[in-house]
Amino acid sequence: MEILSKVDWKFINHRTANKFMRLNRGPKVAQKLMDRTGVTYFGGPSKGYVYRGVVMRGDMRPPSEIFEEGFKLRKEYTDIKQINGMQGGFGGDANALGLDGKGISTSAYYSGGRLGAAYYGGKRGGYTYVVDGRDIEGFHMYYNKELATNPGSKLRKKAYEINYPNDIPPEKILGAYDANKIFYPNPTAIGRSVALSTPKHGSNVKLPMQKAATNSTGIAFPLSGERANQ
Repeated sequence: MEILSKVDWKFINHRTANKFMRLNRGPKVAQKLMDRTGVTYFGGPSKGYVYRGVVMRGDMRPPSEIFEEGFKLRKEYTDIKQINGMQGGFGGDANALGLDGKGISTSAYYSGGRLGAAYYGGKRGGYTYVVDGRDIEGFHMYYNKELATNPGSKLRKKAYEINYPNDIPPEKILGAYDANKIFYPNPTAIGRSVALSTPKHGSNVKLPMQKAATNSTGIAFPLSGERANQ
């Protein structure tokens, strides 16, 4: 319960809800969400360190496909060690076939040299997707590698790779930035995240409207006047 309370504390507030509505202002907003919501904790000897929070995933497939199908495991795993990072063979395994490469790879960083999500998406001409991972556990690959190879050491590695052992459905995929950092929103998913982050005692946060403006992608997104208040 302590971990869930910490996740709720980071997610359920007006500031977080408002930032979900401002993702169209660029990747810096997404990075602020990731910085604000990430929670890492020890999940036990087999899981190692796990992560909950907003993350991003670089992918060459277009939003029309991902918003419909979500992210699916490309190869089944038979042992948790194949996906939790403890074998150390990860780092953006494009084919999902290497050591620790059988999960769905994401990052808590938009950009970080060859380690951020954009390196595998927007910077290659694809897309960098934003995922609301508040209620799904991903493995902190760098912490778990350190745990396996150097137990007892101080864990200082950033969450450059978070690996998920299950499919990520479309309702958790908030949108995507293309190579020019233009945002392609998934209004249904954004509305869900805003609603989940809005404190139940009342709110000044407005959900996406059906009669909303569209950007260059043709996908509905709230007008500036319909954004959440400061």
